[in-house]
Amino acid sequence: MKNTILSEKGLKIIEGIVLSAGKVVSSAQIMRIMLKKYSLSGAKKRMAQLISAGWLVRIKRGLYQVVTDISALKTGDMTLFNLAYELNRESYISLESALQHHGMFDQMLSGVYSVTYKRARKYEINKSHIVFCKIKERLYFGFEEIEYNGRRLNVAAAEKAILDILYYYSDNYHAGLVMEVLKNHKDSIDWKVFSGFAGRFGADIIRQAGFFMETLGQDYEALFKKASVLKGYSRMTKGSKEFNAKWRLYYDSKIIK
Repeated sequence: MKNTILSEKGLKIIEGIVLSAGKVVSSAQIMRIMLKKYSLSGAKKRMAQLISAGWLVRIKRGLYQVVTDISALKTGDMTLFNLAYELNRESYISLESALQHHGMFDQMLSGVYSVTYKRARKYEINKSHIVFCKIKERLYFGFEEIEYNGRRLNVAAAEKAILDILYYYSDNYHAGLVMEVLKNHKDSIDWKVFSGFAGRFGADIIRQAGFFMETLGQDYEALFKKASVLKGYSRMTKGSKEFNAKWRLYYDSKIIK
């Protein structure tokens, strides 16, 4: 990214774009602002210059990020939340990204993870990325609308973000992460909400969520009632070998210690 020094005129253009349309803008919005000071050919030329210099970063066709500071798109910057929503408004921030938002995950992330019932996609934004994970439309729930940087976006409740992790991953790291988050933040988790959300998933999530709740001394009866009529068995991870007959779940005891 070049980010050459802006002239006073260029700085006023950038400030005008941000004040009028925000930091995530369409090419049409930029042109409307430019045409107040330039001819059509002049506006196109000026816009091309800002793109070439790195002050307008293309996210996708017709949509740009306005860079007001070279650090604006650094890894972990919440601005990426806004970008994710602009790229797909039928989505919500989830997984580790949402847990970080709720103060339940403190490791550095290389990007933002969102859930959508539309197409799964990945965008590279400088050295960061935005990943859209596809979910069944019936499981597209459990998020709230918040305001950030003056724009609206959707973020998963902590309880749903945890369940989404179980839905997308079946490895020791993520199972261990779920156990760690549930254990370390059990006083912040709304266990009735967690149980209710889990009950709307399939057998694998119902069994795992119930197993975790029982392990942590929470009221798991509602999930056990659902699990008791389920056929077959589930695995917490692909390599799980220990079997819990009550939940009909293969698990790894190292995960729950």
